[in-house]
Amino acid sequence: MVKDIGELTKKLVQEKFGGIVPKWEKFDMKGTPVLFAKDKNNIYILKGNVIYVQKDGTGYMTCYKCGSDIQSITQIVSLWLKGYNVAGGSGKTKEREMPYCPKCEKEPKKHDVEFSNAA
Repeated sequence: MVKDIGELTKKLVQEKFGGIVPKWEKFDMKGTPVLFAKDKNNIYILKGNVIYVQKDGTGYMTCYKCGSDIQSITQIVSLWLKGYNVAGGSGKTKEREMPYCPKCEKEPKKHDVEFSNAA
């Protein structure tokens, strides 16, 4: 598992950006919040403690650290409502794609729960 994203990010900045820290931008990758930066040929996606590399213009991604192909599962998210001292399922769900590196990350859970405040 990748432990020190600081060192991994430093390596990326040195190797791919000539020591100049890129502008990391927020992006919603099929329901998963990530940060990304670009150089002339690639898009670098920072998700949690790993960095994915995507050839610009393709959907194909590899892990920056180990070079493995990035896999993905569809996660079912149960939408719950929070009220005063209680929470309950709304009966609604949504799907989100959860990319992961099979060598550097654990496979994401197939189910998750998301809470929002009751109106």
